[in-house]
Amino acid sequence: MFARTSRHQLRTARLFSTNSSTNADKLAQLEKRIVQLEQLLATQSAVKYRPLGSTNLKVSSLSLGCAPLGGVYGGLSQDVANNIVLTCLRRGINFFDTSPYYGDKTSEIVLGKALRNAQETGEFNREDFILATKCGRYADGTDFSGKTVESSIKESMSRLQTDYIDVMQCHDIEFASSLQQVIQEAIPALQDSKTNGDIKHIGITGLPLQVLDYVIEQVDGPAALGKSNETRVIDSILTYCCYTLNNTQLTDYLPRWKHRGIGVIQGGATSMGLLTPSGPPDWHPAPDQVRDACADAVQRCE
Repeated sequence: MFARTSRHQLRTARLFSTNSSTNADKLAQLEKRIVQLEQLLATQSAVKYRPLGSTNLKVSSLSLGCAPLGGVYGGLSQDVANNIVLTCLRRGINFFDTSPYYGDKTSEIVLGKALRNAQETGEFNREDFILATKCGRYADGTDFSGKTVESSIKESMSRLQTDYIDVMQCHDIEFASSLQQVIQEAIPALQDSKTNGDIKHIGITGLPLQVLDYVIEQVDGPAALGKSNETRVIDSILTYCCYTLNNTQLTDYLPRWKHRGIGVIQGGATSMGLLTPSGPPDWHPAPDQVRDACADAVQRCE
């Protein structure tokens, strides 16, 4: 990547190293091309929509991850949060993902108020957005017991000010005291909530892709490849930092999950701050070697 960048820089230098009249012609051509591209973009929809696996949900390809609404990356007022959510909806973003873990329930509370504010403007209804949240991981630890998951769903619905949740996900299952508890208690509790209408779809989330794949195999089994939408249990997967400039491991699993009809959500496009000029927060788990490589990539892109 860096070698190609260097060649591009050399070509650019040669492009503008001739006499001034030639430079003016080339700049005029460049400006004309930019105008053409801007006109082309103006005819395109601002946001693309895709089916979430085999569900009936059409989600915006770009969504809002709501950990920042919980103050995870610094303080955020309710007015600012309202503006962020309203701007997203007006621009066509319809998928919002949160968790009671983000800011010890703060993210859900703030998002609930922001979505209520958006509806009170008269511009949007509940059907205009798709709401995903999580269960099993909380500020004081993890608990994937059936009883806790059941109560967690009701509490999330209250904080989010909604009668139903579109996608309820077991949160960061690699931190569970036992994956068997996720399989034998949490997911059956989600199935019960799906039956009574509190949730519409079931998902799992986490960082280690092999753990997610293991749970899929245990819950739906090899026979899941031939299961219909009605009999498959896990509808979606949310993972993060595994499809970025510094990590593309997700590509190893995408074909098999797509074949199963599972929707895949990729979070942490900047590797939780690694690929930004300000760098990652102190709690980021990346080792120094990865931090340095990403900082170097950011500097080159700048």
